[in-house]
Amino acid sequence: MTELKHVAKFLHYPSLLLSILLIKAAALVWLIQSGAIGLGPDEAQYWTWSQSLSPGYYSKPPGIAWQIFLGTALFGDTELGVRFFSLVIGFAIPLVIYSMGKKGGISERASFFSAIAFALSPMGFLSSLFAITDGGSVLFFTMALLTLYQGIYRGKIDYTRAGLFVFAGALFKWVTYYLWIFALPLYLLRRQKGERFFLGVAISLLALIPSLIWNISHDFVTFLHVYYQAGSKGDIAPNKELISLKSFADFMGAEAALVSPLLFVLLAISLVFLAAKSKSFERAPAFLGISTLATLAVFGALSFFMKIQGNWCDFIYPAAFLFMGHVFDSARGRKYLVAGSALSVLLTGYVLSLPFQKDSPLALQYRQNPLKHNLGWNSFEEALKKAGYDEKAHFLFAPKYQTVSLLSFYGPGKKRAYFFNLFGARLNQFSFWKGMKEERKGQSGFFVIVENAPHIETERQNIAATVKSLEPYFQKVTFRGEYPLYTSRENPAKVAFVYFAENFNGEEPLPPKKY
Repeated sequence: MTELKHVAKFLHYPSLLLSILLIKAAALVWLIQSGAIGLGPDEAQYWTWSQSLSPGYYSKPPGIAWQIFLGTALFGDTELGVRFFSLVIGFAIPLVIYSMGKKGGISERASFFSAIAFALSPMGFLSSLFAITDGGSVLFFTMALLTLYQGIYRGKIDYTRAGLFVFAGALFKWVTYYLWIFALPLYLLRRQKGERFFLGVAISLLALIPSLIWNISHDFVTFLHVYYQAGSKGDIAPNKELISLKSFADFMGAEAALVSPLLFVLLAISLVFLAAKSKSFERAPAFLGISTLATLAVFGALSFFMKIQGNWCDFIYPAAFLFMGHVFDSARGRKYLVAGSALSVLLTGYVLSLPFQKDSPLALQYRQNPLKHNLGWNSFEEALKKAGYDEKAHFLFAPKYQTVSLLSFYGPGKKRAYFFNLFGARLNQFSFWKGMKEERKGQSGFFVIVENAPHIETERQNIAATVKSLEPYFQKVTFRGEYPLYTSRENPAKVAFVYFAENFNGEEPLPPKKY
């Protein structure tokens, strides 16, 4: 610890922070370029969106599509192109944490350790690696919160500036509007001349306009999607039990995994300390702690009654890390932060190394591998060619939007595949683009189903039934074979089942009313 202090003093905190972030970014660029961790289904889907820019999309605002469009404009339709601006966002968030603390009355040392702890946490690595909507939302929410925080410290809040940042964040995820829950009490309790609260809110609401434009011409399906997902059978449906301890435990476990176990314990201690000795905190740092405590309390309480995904409240963690760094700003406290960060690097490093040790005794079982949805997609092209696919003569289609997205990115020529709703799946973005009926009548294509262990044998037993289900739409359907995409401990763990469907007659299954 003493040596680290001397190094920090010699290099100065900004230089040391930048050096660590550059080393981390370089390591992640190497990892991306290695191809070991392919795009996940959502990343591939967002890439297809970026190929067809629009003011809105079925399930998300347009920000992520624009982000990927810019990245691929620089680096082509590659994994690095898709993920480049995620690297930029992951680089920027710790700098915002450092700036937030330094300009808001927290010591430069505590700000530095907070920024490093976040950068080296699992969330810090994931926000730098994957092209998902959380990155932009977290970055701009943090910048908006920084505006409130600095305003408390300086005595005047610039709500217009906060509104601009909320506007930017809401183009990625609408949860960014949660910031106004923190801002409204501040405005009501300490109204000051020149603080344009309602102007800031109005500016932020402009981010809804692109999605509204898209929804007006698509029967407001995004809102139906949200309504359906909150219903009895949706992804955010209420739990079957009135109160579910398991659901709460799952939520807390997910939060601990995002933050890193030891750092999550330190954060909990920080919040307990705030609750017990709130009067000992200055207003600005207390605001960070109260914001964190309130957010985790609200989402934690909801998790007793419904399934809450771990990333739904990830926007609060940059502020949480800064508050934690402030509480543990002592020689002994910083040792705990360093230990927590070291454990974070070890745990995250192990997870990111899993693709390189798939046949090692140290590897997790495939079902337990948190990266399983990112593995094996580079094998798609070879599998399709073995099955007889010719990108100039045939098209690709699949019954799940995830498979359609991955076929579009990893298939030969990166031709957009088609969603064919053979099994009554809910609507998705592909449902609103031109489909096979408009573009492929009279042509032949390859139908692909991907299955993971331990369900591969079940899919084998369904081959005849799948052929029968496809036959009403084609002159002839034949099963071409099953092709392992990924093996684990020398056993197939992910398999593509490929069917050749000849002469599409232009008919499609009726779309279900599922949103």
